[in-house]
Amino acid sequence: MRPAAFKIGLDSLINGSVSILSSFSLWSLLDGDSVESLRSKLQKKFRETWLMDWKVWPLYNLLCFSMIPLSLRPLSSGFASTAWNAFISHQSQRVA
Repeated sequence: MRPAAFKIGLDSLINGSVSILSSFSLWSLLDGDSVESLRSKLQKKFRETWLMDWKVWPLYNLLCFSMIPLSLRPLSSGFASTAWNAFISHQSQRVA
């Protein structure tokens, strides 16, 4: 169990922060926001979004790898990722 916990924590630490940062940056670029606007958005929303990542993904990964049959994991992960991307999109577009 210890190696799995390490992998789950590492996933949230690296993948979570990189995906949030890249999503916020991409949506700001597509919206035509300035660099200062992006910096302000990250200062206001990154931590809140990243903490939510730590609440959602470790639990999902634990449940996925321990309870969901191997054949259903891609489908399950697809649904979870779609919901998570909708949440990040909302966070990125939300007026603080």
